[in-house]
Amino acid sequence: MSQMERIAFIDRRIRHKGGVRLKDICDHFEVSDRQAKRDIEYMRNRLLAEIEYSNEKRCYIYKEVPASLDNFDEKTLLFYVFMKRIAENMNYLPIISDVLLNELSGHISRDYFQVSDKIEYDLTEWEEYSTEDVFTIIHSFADQRIVHLVYHDVEGNESERMIESARLINYSGKWYMVAWDLSCNDFRTFLISRIVRATLTKEPFAGGWGEERLKKHLSSGFGIFKSEDVTNAVIRFYHQVANIVSRQNWHSQQTTLNGSDEYGEYFEIKLPVGNFTELLGKVLRYGAKARIVLPTKLKKAWEKEIREMEKMIE
Repeated sequence: MSQMERIAFIDRRIRHKGGVRLKDICDHFEVSDRQAKRDIEYMRNRLLAEIEYSNEKRCYIYKEVPASLDNFDEKTLLFYVFMKRIAENMNYLPIISDVLLNELSGHISRDYFQVSDKIEYDLTEWEEYSTEDVFTIIHSFADQRIVHLVYHDVEGNESERMIESARLINYSGKWYMVAWDLSCNDFRTFLISRIVRATLTKEPFAGGWGEERLKKHLSSGFGIFKSEDVTNAVIRFYHQVANIVSRQNWHSQQTTLNGSDEYGEYFEIKLPVGNFTELLGKVLRYGAKARIVLPTKLKKAWEKEIREMEKMIE
């Protein structure tokens, strides 16, 4: 059994039974006193758990219960099930070794591992892509070399770019690359499934951007497609949708309020947005129970889309 499983056992015994003896650890895992003591020292030194020996109880106890080990078994179990589910879908994770999953499973206590098949992650939305393109991007990170990209845009138009890879992101089941586009000296976001070909060149990164600028770009607005030209969007939600959305967080900088207008009581979200496409689609998903208030350009795009949909009704 792994050290992490022994640590979880020690933690549970102290929390639930008020203490743990070396004999408890040795008997349960068939390890030596020396190994059990090393586990306790690891918890003290690496996990900052305040464990001390109580002469009165003749066992090890917590001087103070460590927050770092709160719900250790539950968190490890959920992480294991999540990774196992991802490993079953190559569109989410290009490659994963059974050895890694086996190692992770060894960190879960026996009691909890036997319920792992009762927890599911439903990963149903993805797009096919070339794993070789992903590996090329990873190599460009490691070698700091420029990538020659042949890419199809949303309308199917093909273009060639010279880019410096900055981030690889799985967002809502799809893989994206944020890169510095040398043709326009700005950040661009590329959907991996639209890459025709990615070739690693021998040219090193020119370094025209820095991490701080990248972080600012990534946090600039709602959704995966970013823009430094950011404005605030205001959306109102009505009826049961208001209750649903009030429990959601669409952006770290969003503000909310409750109010009422001629359409009834609403829940309002204000959040920064640069590219309108994704936010427009998200609002349209709620049909007549959501309304865009600002900015005017986004509101007009929303109204136009509704009129176009109306034309499709026979």
